[in-house]
Amino acid sequence: MNLHPNRLSTSTLGRWALSLLLLFLSSLFTSAAGGEAHSPPVLTLADTFYYQLTGKLRSDIPATVYDVDLFDTPAAEIERLKEEGKKVICYFSAGTLEVWRPDAKLFPKDAVGKPVEGWPGERWLNVNSPVVRELMLKRLELAVLKGCDGVEPDNVDLFTQNTGFSITFAQQADYNLFLAESAHRLGLLVALKNDPLQAELLSPYFDFAIVEQCYAFGECFYYLPFVRRGKPVFDVEYDKSLLVGKNFERMCNYSELLKIEMAVYPKNLNGSFVFDCRYGIFK
Repeated sequence: MNLHPNRLSTSTLGRWALSLLLLFLSSLFTSAAGGEAHSPPVLTLADTFYYQLTGKLRSDIPATVYDVDLFDTPAAEIERLKEEGKKVICYFSAGTLEVWRPDAKLFPKDAVGKPVEGWPGERWLNVNSPVVRELMLKRLELAVLKGCDGVEPDNVDLFTQNTGFSITFAQQADYNLFLAESAHRLGLLVALKNDPLQAELLSPYFDFAIVEQCYAFGECFYYLPFVRRGKPVFDVEYDKSLLVGKNFERMCNYSELLKIEMAVYPKNLNGSFVFDCRYGIFK
């Protein structure tokens, strides 16, 4: 997970350049998305979100959407959640190599870059590599096989990071559109994760957004294009000081104003607690 990104300024992109890029990528996506497509489930602004990637999965959270780990969550657990009426989103990293994943040795050495600061065993990937894209397709296919309703591809803002590769804004947008189009072709929902500078550009092509600490970083406004399209934005906060005094109430007032669901979680996302502005507190 990418909690403290080194962001580029939006001033680095001229308005005319962004408009041209939007037009180009829109036509590219339209032409690439031809062929038969399955219909994924639908998320709306009324949906609520629960996030747990480690530990024994809780079953007492009244959220409509559960986000779980693609590799570690058994298909039977996903099926059980769906039988309970949950929409199940499956997490994987689309921009980093995690050495503990079962397919880690399949990534070519020349596509593996610098270590991800603060995350041992994780290194940046070259998202321009055809092999990386092929392996991400395999992960999307695994999500289908396990019964996931959608996916959360993490680490998709490499153009703002010290990766060891020269990933441009346009190359990152192309890769993210590749992920979105591929997921939709397989009948999966797809989230845009922690990519504020491309949120407006990509909001037509992604079904919802997941962001970590947009309240703490003052970045929630970047995701309003999703809200305006009726697509939910789920914000995950980790600062426990938000639970002190009136801080949680202030955050929830802001959440209601923006129509962005906000909640405070443990950093390891182990299910030990959640303070959610919509469905309440669970410890």
